[in-house]
Amino acid sequence: MAQRILARCSMSFVAIVLAFRFVVGDAVEGAPVTAATAEAAARGFLAADSAPLGVALGNAISNVQSVTNPAGDISYYVVHIDPTGFVVISGDDQLEPVVAFSARNNFDSSDANPLGALLAKT
Repeated sequence: MAQRILARCSMSFVAIVLAFRFVVGDAVEGAPVTAATAEAAARGFLAADSAPLGVALGNAISNVQSVTNPAGDISYYVVHIDPTGFVVISGDDQLEPVVAFSARNNFDSSDANPLGALLAKT
């Protein structure tokens, strides 16, 4: 039960951040974030709290995947955690760096996944 509430809170936070991005649009667009900066942000996030929102995360990063929009600009990075889990880092330095995270799943960017579909709109 508590995990469902945490999952809903996490998704609500992501929805609010993305809604803000759509409303404000390019007015807050900053400099692009590099893969090295995204990895450093994820490492800082993982080091700051080993169990954010009560969810235990690993601290070993296996790889950093960039995700681009149709124009070819990097929208966000998925920092994969070993053995499982991920942290989504914004591709824009004017937004909060950590967009979403999961300790139990691997990232699925397909439209069948609500998070993947939501992030595809950025």
